[in-house]
Amino acid sequence: MVISIYVYSIDLSEFFDYLGTTSYDIDKMKLSDLKNITPEIIEEYVEYLRTQTTVKGNQKVNSDQTVKKKLCVLSSFFDYYFLQGVIPFNPLLKVNRPKIPSEPPVGSDMQDNLKLLEFVSKGNLPGDKTIHYQDRLRNRDTAILALIMGAGLKASECVNLDISDIDLVHNCLIVKSRRAPNLIYFSPYITDALSRYLEERLEMIAVYGHDNALFLSLQMKRLCIRSVENLGLYTEPDMPLSTAKRKRASLSRMFGYFVNIEKLKNNPVAKTDTIRVPKGDVIYLTNDEQKKFLEAIRSGTGLEGDAAKKHYLYVKRDSAMFLLLLDTGLRVSEMLGTDIIDFDLNDCSANVIRKGGDKDIVYYSDECKEYLEEYFIQQRLEHGLVKSKDLHFPAFTTTTGKRLGVRAVEKLVKHYIELCLPQRTSEITPHKLRSSFAMSYYEASGHDIVKLKEKLHHANIETTNVYARASRKDMKDTRNILQGLR
Repeated sequence: MVISIYVYSIDLSEFFDYLGTTSYDIDKMKLSDLKNITPEIIEEYVEYLRTQTTVKGNQKVNSDQTVKKKLCVLSSFFDYYFLQGVIPFNPLLKVNRPKIPSEPPVGSDMQDNLKLLEFVSKGNLPGDKTIHYQDRLRNRDTAILALIMGAGLKASECVNLDISDIDLVHNCLIVKSRRAPNLIYFSPYITDALSRYLEERLEMIAVYGHDNALFLSLQMKRLCIRSVENLGLYTEPDMPLSTAKRKRASLSRMFGYFVNIEKLKNNPVAKTDTIRVPKGDVIYLTNDEQKKFLEAIRSGTGLEGDAAKKHYLYVKRDSAMFLLLLDTGLRVSEMLGTDIIDFDLNDCSANVIRKGGDKDIVYYSDECKEYLEEYFIQQRLEHGLVKSKDLHFPAFTTTTGKRLGVRAVEKLVKHYIELCLPQRTSEITPHKLRSSFAMSYYEASGHDIVKLKEKLHHANIETTNVYARASRKDMKDTRNILQGLR
């Protein structure tokens, strides 16, 4: 309870800190001033939360769940003062809160359960040391999984079991709950699993205060919930190749570091087989689809309600921003890291900090220049950017002048794709706009893979070759190239 109150106080403090950045003087604010907080102010606060900048100047992306929680705290706060007669209504009631889609419960089928139980009770994880620990815990882990899968116990209920709660004579156990103890009967299989573990458990000497705990850790203390959740790691021999490749790379970096500082003579990972992950198809927008996407941004066709009314606020920003992405192939983070001063409209160029920290100059089209120029004029007028020093101002911002975040751009892409290409909503992300640029440029440049590598700022041309492999048009065009030579 104390922790919850503390978290609520942080959320409320964050809201009033935000008010302090607007026209409100928090130090002089009175309780009666709460009636001046309108739904529009709350909506601006929501936008601020989505593109929040920390004290250190880093972007903080708040999820829909986090935003919704913070708004619930605010709503309770305003509800209280509404009931006290301090404010005439709760402004949160007129604000649309994020809708969190309900997801179906994720579970495993009977075959998966049996496979996991079989592996825990008889199988071996890789490594002699791992097998040693696994053998010590095998009966305990088998009994826990049997209770969860066969009797439907929760992890928290398992770890709270005491030895005295188990009755092997009548094949039942007592689960403690807040209301009343529950008597649960189990199958003979669970009885056998518990019997094998209890033989070991009764010979263990637990730490003082944990004497009656049924399931103990290697430290002879009552097992914690996290340890039960980690039993899922027994399935790691079947992990995806991409996960295995990432773990191998992490190990290789670690051993490589110790080789560099001369703590090891060689990197043992270098002598293992490289994990090759099959490459999937490149997902991108065709030129016609890109036209539809940009037209949806510029016209707002299909928008309804508040989205249609507010489209004029963002149309110049979004038109310039997404054309720039499709014109240059920039990563979203590279584009959002720019300031207005980084753009030279006379030269149609922009200074960017690339992934990895390299400085680079990118060039955009005359069409893109026109949209950028129109947007930057709007920014100067709205935010009073008169002097040249004022142009050290984020190029792409919210309506309050805060630097736009990656999460916000992701939502915008989904928003516009739903309007013009609803069938592709699930697969098109901001990074797919970079792939779209790459495929369009590769075709338009006469398949110049070297120039495309420079445009995308790839360190290795093999990374760029994925777009060459995805483009099959040249294979068809050259089918008769040898005809008549033989």
